[in-house]
Amino acid sequence: EMLNLYKTHPAYLRINGKPAICIPFIDMNVTAPQIDDLIQGVKARLAPPEDLYIIGIVVQVYNFVDLRHFPNTLLNLKPNKPWTESKVNCFTSWTPNGMVEASYATKLVTYTNYVTDSRKFGKDTMAPMMPGFNDDDWRPDPQVPSKTLSRAAGENWRQQIQAAIRAKSDFLFIQAWNEWHEGSQIEPSTSYQDKLNLSDPYLYLRVLAEELGKAWEMPPPPPPGSIDSLRRQEVANASQPKPAPKPSPPPQPGPKVFQFPADTGFQHQIGRPEPDGWSATVGQDNPKKYLCFGPYTTLIPAGIHSALFRIMIDNNRADNNIVLTLDVWDATGKKFLGKKDIRRKEFKAPFQYQDFEVKFKNVDGHQLEFRTFWHGAAWVKENQVTIL
Repeated sequence: EMLNLYKTHPAYLRINGKPAICIPFIDMNVTAPQIDDLIQGVKARLAPPEDLYIIGIVVQVYNFVDLRHFPNTLLNLKPNKPWTESKVNCFTSWTPNGMVEASYATKLVTYTNYVTDSRKFGKDTMAPMMPGFNDDDWRPDPQVPSKTLSRAAGENWRQQIQAAIRAKSDFLFIQAWNEWHEGSQIEPSTSYQDKLNLSDPYLYLRVLAEELGKAWEMPPPPPPGSIDSLRRQEVANASQPKPAPKPSPPPQPGPKVFQFPADTGFQHQIGRPEPDGWSATVGQDNPKKYLCFGPYTTLIPAGIHSALFRIMIDNNRADNNIVLTLDVWDATGKKFLGKKDIRRKEFKAPFQYQDFEVKFKNVDGHQLEFRTFWHGAAWVKENQVTIL
């Protein structure tokens, strides 16, 4: 009934001409077919009938709260395959705490993996982001400190926007829960300060406009009678025009990200293709062989880089033997640029992808391989290698 009442209003959000609805924080016991039935039931009651654009927040699909276990994604097809076939147009995440204070490189890799993963299954992307988090004001408890994520004078916010745009996310999913008083809002506030510790009530809206390439115009203040009498002077001061700041130098382009899928970007001595990578199995594959080698790329520019090998294991507790050796091989210069042994217990959990970093220094124009040598001690699956 509410959708029928409001969907024709010009302020109602439409995507691709369809009224958008968000189904937030779907319970983990709710299945994809049940959500499809719900969506179908809602559509049947629309007057006049029309299609809907469905945004789904499914924790077991995408979870940006704790990046230590990211990504728990659609790529894990055994539990999540029904969601890839559901009527949900776009999956995103609630409360992306893990993104706020992460390094820019981590933000970029995480968003890039999310975009690549979603598009593989024909889903749109809404990169989740928020400027910070602090619920001390409404839930003070000295015995149990509240979760606090620094705003860093707007820089954490700016980096998330930049990384999401570089990752080519279709939309930005801005989570600003102003009614919960958890410090995640971007609406104007007299408490905001910029990097010079100067008051800037519109800091987060201004940063958003800058990064989206939109002209910034300070909105008019609300009528004085609607403002708390204790804050009227602050609002009046904040609404005074400020001298235009000196133009900042154009931002320097960040490092280019290269991704090589394990199934299509490499050659293999052992193993078999999976829907989301390439795997090897004990007793089925010969040990001491390369799970992945190649791709002999010359695209990586000269300089210091990180190769992130994204791999999972079936058992991370049986022993602590070496299960993989990861290396970066200069096929032109015939030498190792970086090498690392991975032991079983270095995997934090079974059946969850984890990035293992190998740093290397490259010479421009050389053919490079990013190789995964399998010792035959455990089932493993490689998803991709990302070069930063």
